Amino acid sequence: MTKEFENLLELLKSNILENIKLAFNLAPNYKQEFEVYFGIPLEDYEELCLYLKENEGEDSNEYARDFLNGDALKILNYQDEPKITSIPKLIKYLKDLEEMYIHNCAVTNFPKEIGELTKLKKIEFTNNKLTGIPKEIALLQDLEELKLGGNELKSIPKEIGELKNLTRLHLDSNQLKEIPKEIGNLQELNYLQLKDNQLQNLPKEMEKMKKMCTLFLGNNQFKVFSDGIVEMKSLQFLHLTNNQIPSVPKEIGQLKNLRKLHLTNNKIEELPQEIADLEDLEMLLLAGNPLKMFPTQLKNLKKIKHIYFDEMQKKQFAEEIKTLKKTNPKITFY
Repeated sequence: MTKEFENLLELLKSNILENIKLAFNLAPNYKQEFEVYFGIPLEDYEELCLYLKENEGEDSNEYARDFLNGDALKILNYQDEPKITSIPKLIKYLKDLEEMYIHNCAVTNFPKEIGELTKLKKIEFTNNKLTGIPKEIALLQDLEELKLGGNELKSIPKEIGELKNLTRLHLDSNQLKEIPKEIGNLQELNYLQLKDNQLQNLPKEMEKMKKMCTLFLGNNQFKVFSDGIVEMKSLQFLHLTNNQIPSVPKEIGQLKNLRKLHLTNNKIEELPQEIADLEDLEMLLLAGNPLKMFPTQLKNLKKIKHIYFDEMQKKQFAEEIKTLKKTNPKITFY
């Protein structure tokens, strides 16, 4: 290694932006030595390094410093940085990344090169301006959590069904009108967030998701209670608030592990008798539904603690509520 190249390395490792830029001005004179030392094309190294440096906030980890020192970057975390509008393709060189958090920025792209970061376990691109997901997402076979809420997604690639180790998926607050049927292949998924979209139904293939525990479907356009839901036998929390569902199927009684059922603001006129089969149900939200009769089967719910009625319902069923309260004084009505 020449003395001049050693001096160039010292400038880079100073982690001072002016020194780094000076080093890259000098680097073309040592291009071959540079690329042998770093194993990355000079132009790519410069672009990625400056991206990491220029996007450091006051409280950020010093990613550029770590990168320049040859340390393995395992976490990349940018939050509340509206100046960050893109993720460079050169992110592919951060081979050791395991977690990537880009929250409340202004990122519009999800580069396909992210598929080369095969050690990734967590991705959180929330509250940005993403409009698409590359099919290369399927290459991230170690991925366990994918959070893409608060973006501008209109579709999800079918390749998402190839993420065999995914346990949590957040797609809330987007512009989705449908979900690919391949999502049913996510056998390890136990948490799915789909609220605040434009969904009208779920693919039947979701009935295969036997480990699903928490399902958020609120603030969509569902006009039916999707069949696949009642096959999710591990389901504990079901959120269907603010839809247009007219009825609840009797098969809901199969969800023996259900603890919380949110049905607020739908078009439900009556509940099936099989609600009484929900042995672990602790919370039931019924406000904002045009109930024609009081669900007397609630008296058989041994673990119920909280039932939410609206003011009109409380007046309509005042006597029935009073009677139920005597039967089970532990119930709180809201």
